[in-house]
Amino acid sequence: MKIKNFKTIDAIILGYRTEPQFGLVLGLHFKTVRYKPVGIVEFGFRVDDKRAFLEIAKQIQTRIDKKTYWIEPMLCCQIQYLERTDQHQLRTTIFKGFLFDKDPENCYWTY
Repeated sequence: MKIKNFKTIDAIILGYRTEPQFGLVLGLHFKTVRYKPVGIVEFGFRVDDKRAFLEIAKQIQTRIDKKTYWIEPMLCCQIQYLERTDQHQLRTTIFKGFLFDKDPENCYWTY
């Protein structure tokens, strides 16, 4: 039996949704693709985290697509994830905190 451990990564926040549950759309830079969506994080948020994020997000929102509010990719966060798919989608994600001082250009997938 293989034991899986959580890994931590810094990701770019590409957007968010409020229904059916609050979640951030996460993205990363890869060698050949920039701002690739890699998953959604829905767990680990404190009420204050959501409130602060939504205040900022209103000011940098670019468009709404179905239930997703897309924002300018200028915010980063740290998440934990259990595994990733072959298409680099992160599974079992947990929000750990915003990284207000991190440049989104430095959020990339390390192989």
